[in-house]
Amino acid sequence: MGVSSGDGVQARTLFEASGKPEIAIETPTYYLGFKSSQPTRHVVGKNFSLNIAKDQLRAAMRDRRERLSPVESRFCAERIAERLLKLPEIISVRSIALYSPIRGEVSTEPAYSQLRRGVEAIYFPRVPDSGTGPIEFVRINDWQQLIRGYAGILEPPPSFPAAPIDEIGAMVIPGLAFDIHGQRLGWGKGFYDRVLKKYSGIRVGLGYDFQLLDQIPSGVHDEPMAFVITEKRVVSTGGIG
Repeated sequence: MGVSSGDGVQARTLFEASGKPEIAIETPTYYLGFKSSQPTRHVVGKNFSLNIAKDQLRAAMRDRRERLSPVESRFCAERIAERLLKLPEIISVRSIALYSPIRGEVSTEPAYSQLRRGVEAIYFPRVPDSGTGPIEFVRINDWQQLIRGYAGILEPPPSFPAAPIDEIGAMVIPGLAFDIHGQRLGWGKGFYDRVLKKYSGIRVGLGYDFQLLDQIPSGVHDEPMAFVITEKRVVSTGGIG
């Protein structure tokens, strides 16, 4: 059962397993004048207006990122890797955590191929079987050791032991959007935010330049980056790390 308003907003009543009704809102997605090809779905909750702002931005950035060609993505990833590897804070670390990209995220393969010759240890995240987190970080010796895991993401095999996060000197993190103050918008699962609350090392966000905005919606549980790197610039945010 749904109710639609004249501006394209549609509300549906849902019923959870508990039998309690909740309201889901679908809105046309606009951000910075760009309209997404898909409406954004929001479930009314305590932080409804913040969640709407975040979901609108996620949808717009996801659509914008999906329009990049493979050639454009690879070019940007190589430029971003160059900037990452020249960052003094990265040059000095002995261990670093990267990530395996999904759904248009900046590839870390160009950075990995260089870092494996310069650092002692490289780690990749792994999501436990339950998919509820928190994510673990696992040392690997070769990209080919990664296998398909949670949501089809390439990650270390279950047999590889997880490492304490205080072994990791710097953590490279993907995002759907960043701002110049270091705030990051992820997929909404909170995997990285939960880990970063206990992490005191260097935090570096990677994104395409169109993903870096003056300000993005953020809440008290969102963990900031110390640096944000795009194909065009490096932003030192003055944040943690």
